[in-house]
Amino acid sequence: MSDLTNGNLFIGKGELSSKKASPGKDDQEYSNFLLEENLSEIDPDTDLIISFEEDRQAKKLILIPSESICPQAVRQALGSVFTNLYAEGYPPLRMTEDEERLLLDFKDQLAHYRRYADRRFYKGGEYVNFVEALAQRRAAQCFATDKNPHAPIKVSADQIFVNVQPLSGAAANNSVYEAFVEP
Repeated sequence: MSDLTNGNLFIGKGELSSKKASPGKDDQEYSNFLLEENLSEIDPDTDLIISFEEDRQAKKLILIPSESICPQAVRQALGSVFTNLYAEGYPPLRMTEDEERLLLDFKDQLAHYRRYADRRFYKGGEYVNFVEALAQRRAAQCFATDKNPHAPIKVSADQIFVNVQPLSGAAANNSVYEAFVEP
């Protein structure tokens, strides 16, 4: 039991073993293998299944909005370190209303954040605020009609509120349907 209380329990690849900790390169490599190795090295079976799904999606036209093909750039963003954060709540209202050049003034925005915090329940999401506010702004720009000469109704991006936090696939589907259906 002393090995457990002294923190000397190590879980190796495919085995549970108790051994005495000794500082050195092997221990450093061991402690980082789950954090730094690729999925294909840690779990080749899951990696293979992912490649099957990538192939399926590439060869089929999927017309369900919540299951459509995700662009590579979006997959990179979703697979970034932001996936480690729980960002319940919303970015500061100021960030969602600022012009893009002000929003991207990191020094000013972070100074404001340090002084006034934000509307999120968990702290430590100051950079998530930038990403979410920027996503809201860019989505609004996609749906703005003020620069389209053929649009019957002119709506600027500033007049569009965007929530980029759908609760589920059903809510995401309804958001898309309601955006394109006339009342």
